[in-house]
Amino acid sequence: MTLSRFLRDYLYYPLGGNRKGQPRRYVNLMITMLLGGLWHGAGWTFVAWGFMHGLFLVINHAWHGLRRLFGSKPGSLGLPGRGVAWLVTFLSVVVSWVMFRAESFEGAINILQGMAGMNGFILHAQVAAIIPGLGRFVETAGTMPLLGGGTIMGVFEMAGMFLLLFVLVAMPASHEMKPRLQLMAIVGSFYFTMQAVLFSRAPSEFLYFQF
Repeated sequence: MTLSRFLRDYLYYPLGGNRKGQPRRYVNLMITMLLGGLWHGAGWTFVAWGFMHGLFLVINHAWHGLRRLFGSKPGSLGLPGRGVAWLVTFLSVVVSWVMFRAESFEGAINILQGMAGMNGFILHAQVAAIIPGLGRFVETAGTMPLLGGGTIMGVFEMAGMFLLLFVLVAMPASHEMKPRLQLMAIVGSFYFTMQAVLFSRAPSEFLYFQF
């Protein structure tokens, strides 16, 4: 059983789920996600992480309820609308996981400021070599090691990884996939996992070992 299913079956449903009206549903979502954050550790950053996910779920359900109120049908957003929805979801989760990983609120703020470019932008020298002239618009050149042992091929592998991430965001959950799509997802994930294991220059302990 995954943690998500545990929270759903043993917290959200016993609290009443969505059977006692919308306001109670939102309260149940917030309680469930706050407790899910505390499950990871007794720290305020974990509480904030759970609160943010609870808030995202409340906004999501409220948005769909508002659309139904005005007569919008499910799936009527079209490809551009779905693309915006995927992007908003992806960015929301990325931002919230900074709070999960940071050791303090101050550290999380520093990371988020860096992600937003408030500390300046760094262009890798190999990328600048591939795109002549781009370096003029960037103040410094970084030395971040790339997949593939820091070679030019690593640039394309990193681009493939980002493409895989966006594809995974757009794909349905694994238990909803067709068998062939499940196999493709497994093979792709295994490939990039092996790339990280074999070529990573900065190994780190598996995050969940601390829980």
